[in-house]
Amino acid sequence: MSRKQQIALLPGTWAKDRFSFGGSLLKGSHPKKARPFSRKLPIHIVLKSSRATGRLSLLRHSSAIARLIASQADRRLIKVFAVSNAGNHLHLLIQAPTREAFQGFIRGLSARISQLVMGKAKEQKREKFESAFWDARPFSKIVSWGPQLRNVRRYLSLNSTESLPGMSRGFTRNVFQQIQEALRLGMMPRSDSLVAAGFS
Repeated sequence: MSRKQQIALLPGTWAKDRFSFGGSLLKGSHPKKARPFSRKLPIHIVLKSSRATGRLSLLRHSSAIARLIASQADRRLIKVFAVSNAGNHLHLLIQAPTREAFQGFIRGLSARISQLVMGKAKEQKREKFESAFWDARPFSKIVSWGPQLRNVRRYLSLNSTESLPGMSRGFTRNVFQQIQEALRLGMMPRSDSLVAAGFS
């Protein structure tokens, strides 16, 4: 990959370049381009639902959702680097062998999660849900290896930690900054788990 292409993948171009697709970028319109894909690079996926609060929260189904991700990934030979369940949205960092596997993974996972959450709610309250569960088509972004991948991993770790009971956003971000600084100064060993979480 050329230096120019690597620069285009940096966080500043997050939702503006040809490597992004879906989510709020579509703004209710029909897409006029194919979802960007690369079998050689990781892809960050975001599934968001404004309805996923209270009994519809994705956190209430975290174990079942984790199993769905694993089964859908195994079925299509998808490599899953990281997952973050934030309650009303889900982040995934994956790598797919083919475009067909990538598209099948997104379609299968989004459909089965909505069926899981909406189905549970129907059983509990016997309500009829007329609108779609997801706000928009899933957002996806091709991620470059190196600093950007570490940034996305760290962001997903931060997102997951913020969703834990009693963990405010400000407190969590402060802890993450302290960890990064301790690693930079050599005051903390670089464990495999910290590296996997995106700390350099």
